[in-house]
Amino acid sequence: MLLSLVKTCDLKPMLKLVQSFQASFKKWQLESFN
Repeated sequence: MLLSLVKTCDLKPMLKLVQSFQASFKKWQLESFN
């Protein structure tokens, strides 16, 4: 019940959060390796 609620309600915001985190992480990797 709770899991399905989380899946339907929080998936899109979480996805955005994860994507922005991945983008900043890649940027940080590039900066630290150069």
